[in-house]
Amino acid sequence: MLIAVPHPPIHIWTRRLGLRAVVSNLSAQAQDRFLWVPLFLATGIAAYFALPVEPDTGTRIAVFAAGFVG
Repeated sequence: MLIAVPHPPIHIWTRRLGLRAVVSNLSAQAQDRFLWVPLFLATGIAAYFALPVEPDTGTRIAVFAAGFVG
């Protein structure tokens, strides 16, 4: 016999999937953050070599500055 379980209201899901949840998950995994560095580095290298032309100096400076801000 199946028992029907009511779904939680929509606002509960949006709170769980919101920015607070992302920040909470990132802070909970602070000790493992360093393990993601090789993945992000390899992704950046692959994205650079996938470009059809080399970016101009202004674009390079903007991306470099965004890396420090973000």
